[in-house]
Order: sequence, then structure tokens, then C-alpha cells
Amino acid sequence: MTRALRPAGGAADLASALPVLRADRAAARASAPVPVAGGARAGKARRSPRAKAARARRAADAARLPRVELLFVSSAAAHIRLNDLPIASEANARESRFEVTDRKQAQRERVKEAFKALREAARVWPVAPPKSVLFVRLGPKELDDDNLAGAFKAVRDQVAKEFGVTDAPGGPVKWVPAQRKHSGPVGCELLIEW
Repeated sequence: MTRALRPAGGAADLASALPVLRADRAAARASAPVPVAGGARAGKARRSPRAKAARARRAADAARLPRVELLFVSSAAAHIRLNDLPIASEANARESRFEVTDRKQAQRERVKEAFKALREAARVWPVAPPKSVLFVRLGPKELDDDNLAGAFKAVRDQVAKEFGVTDAPGGPVKWVPAQRKHSGPVGCELLIEW
């Protein structure tokens, strides 16, 4: 309903056109459909009581677990679990850039915590970069292969930074994303082999 405005006379014509534009916007807002409460597009989706109970159970499990667990450490390999760390696909997520930034920052910080604990637990820190790093996503649902690789981007970048290597395909480290269905809290495991 908005009219195309092309002011030929400069600022004077534009100033006279602004009230018309405002009136057109007000009329468009008045005729816009109003979302129905509880509809598909009306904010948060409704969750069933079963889904709410499962989410509450996972949150309670996550509160009891440590944030970083060193499952196995030796001179040849290390197995680390990062509990309560959401590894989500960004391709299918409809979230603001602030939420994406916060999630990536949380992932980087958790990897830093894990490597600090790993350095303290390892008697001798390997000088050479690892041969391979296996990322395992733990969650209630599985992601597509392409979404899985994208979901681990911040974790992979931070692991490469901790080892001082590049995460390029031709680099010295083989990066392998994987996933496993897990009924407990969401998170990820890292299996590092030297």
C-alpha cells in the first residue's frame, strides 16, 4: 500500500511526503493479521509434559556432573568429556547473533578449561601435534553430517589454537566429527591421539 516516492524538488518534496508515508505505515499495521495466542508463530512452541520432564531431568543430571571430565590420559591418547555443553547446528537454528556468539564463547571457554586440566594431569605434555582428534557430540537427537561438522567449528578452532596448529584440511591433524545418542545431558567428548 506504500506509494513509491520520488522527490524531484529535493528536501521540500521529501518533507511533504513523510506524513503520507507515516499514514500508509499506520494503515498497514492496522490491517496486518494479529497472531493468535498459542499458534505456530506465537512465540515459544508448547512442550508436552513428557518433554518438559525430560528437559528437567537432563538439567538436574547436568547440575550434578563436573563441567570437564578427564576419562583417560596417557602419553599416546587422551579422552575428555565436556558435560552440559550444547553442540547445536547453526544451519537450522533461528537465533540471534548474540545467542550464537554466547554459545561459541561458552564452547571455547570449556575447551580452555579442558586443556588446562589435561596439562595438569599429563606428566609429559607432547611436543608434536596430535595425529587425530575425534569430536563426539552427545545429544538426544542426531544431526546431519554437514550440520555436525559446522556445529563443532568453535570447538575445533579452539583445539587447534591450544595445539598451535591450523585446522585446514591439509594440516597435520585429522579432524573427525562423530555423534552418539545420549539420554543424559548434552555435551561432547574429545578423543585425542598422538
